[in-house]
Amino acid sequence: MKNKLVAMENAFFDAAPQYRWEQRCAAIAEAGFDGVYVVPWPLTDECFKGYLRDITSAPAAHGLTLSTFFANIDFAVPSSAARTRRVLEEVHGFSRLELSLKCSDPAQTPSDPIQATRKELEILLPLAEARNTEICLYHHTFYPIYHPDQCAEIIKLLDHPLLSHAFATSHAYAHFTDEEILQILTRHAPHIKSFNFCGCKRPGPFGSTKTKQYPLYESDLPLEPLLKILADSGYSGDIVVQGHGWEGNITENLRRSKAWYSQNEINGNEVC
Repeated sequence: MKNKLVAMENAFFDAAPQYRWEQRCAAIAEAGFDGVYVVPWPLTDECFKGYLRDITSAPAAHGLTLSTFFANIDFAVPSSAARTRRVLEEVHGFSRLELSLKCSDPAQTPSDPIQATRKELEILLPLAEARNTEICLYHHTFYPIYHPDQCAEIIKLLDHPLLSHAFATSHAYAHFTDEEILQILTRHAPHIKSFNFCGCKRPGPFGSTKTKQYPLYESDLPLEPLLKILADSGYSGDIVVQGHGWEGNITENLRRSKAWYSQNEINGNEVC
């Protein structure tokens, strides 16, 4: 079964002029993607009053699937957890919530991030059950939950059928060497439900600088070996293209990234 190629809408965050939700979906479809990933950032009351009231019509009009919604909980901002609960209660049309766990105030970083995350999930999972929506943990650069191993430990603790985790390549690249990334993905590929990647470059010292994210055809980290690992593991989930921070012509970046993927995509158990 062929993996769906999905674009995160954050590719358009820095576009000028700004694209509305319907325009983003149209451009993603025109570039040849199969689906769109919702990233309402920042997640405000205006989002709930605006395009989040109906996030399904625009993708459907352009032949796109809509499977994933991104949210985060900030341990230093209690209202962020309430907003994430509100997403599960009020926003419809997606089947996976990808969740990152951050702390904007270092002084409030939990001494045990895994147990702190567990407490938040024990509140969210009943809401997810009520609508049969998967919660997929998203490890993130320099957040308390930054490592796929942490995500796997949390999943083991809660042992819930709707709880899974993703692999986010650019966030791993900030913390680990190329070889370590291959080892970590090999270990987790049989279990992840979502994989996202982009062209990855380090603009500063390793281990202390966020990864700069580029289109797929422009990367210091070789991406083909990652796809080979996914193919060998039998991965059948979405292939998500992370576009945050892309510069230049966004629609051209999407089109050329799709062309790059078409030449290297997972096909059965082989990478073309």
